[in-house]
Amino acid sequence: MLALQIQMEWLVERGYLLNIGLVLTLVAMICRVIPGIVIDHLLKDTENITLTKGKYIQNFKNRVEQIIAVDRQVNDTGIFVEKYLRRKRFLWINLRKMRQFSLELMVLSLGVHIFAAAYAAIMDMSENFILWSSVVPVFGLLLYIITCLIVDYSYKYKWVKINMQNFVENEYINHLKSQKEAKEELRKKETQDSFGDIKEKKKEDVNSLSPAEQRIIQDVIKEFL
Repeated sequence: MLALQIQMEWLVERGYLLNIGLVLTLVAMICRVIPGIVIDHLLKDTENITLTKGKYIQNFKNRVEQIIAVDRQVNDTGIFVEKYLRRKRFLWINLRKMRQFSLELMVLSLGVHIFAAAYAAIMDMSENFILWSSVVPVFGLLLYIITCLIVDYSYKYKWVKINMQNFVENEYINHLKSQKEAKEELRKKETQDSFGDIKEKKKEDVNSLSPAEQRIIQDVIKEFL
């Protein structure tokens, strides 16, 4: 017990606990910034999904085209897009989980700093050290809050979803339109073929008359003309 107390006092006096807390704060800030950067790229890629070069959005485009190609309609595009976005990862970590992990790291950082400050006060360490131990967590928390405000990507995430939903809906509308045009073209072709068959049949009927019958018909036509 005494050895543990000595070791803890040594960690606090040397500032190692404060440094650990600062490292946790820094990692928490990074985990908050990364999703913002990823969402920025997604927003650019979804501005024109048809011409996008982003692999993730290209896969989304191909997936939508495959679904529509088999005449399946996406009933709820919002849920469909949300499920697809949840599959987006950075270093095998889901963006939503990364945001949650960032918050958990910040809470852990504050816990380490508060513990260090409380331990310094209980052990009656120098006032400067106690003051510094109290200021550091506040400073780290302010930095984290500022980072969250700067990289707030909720509205960008919203526009990414809107762009992807619009693509799904427009693709389905274009698919229905192309199907309608194809059916109309087929109907016109069948109508033209029918008229062609009728004309051909008339020609065959005329050609099947004997010369004498053809002369009689021509005399009748001339008489009326």
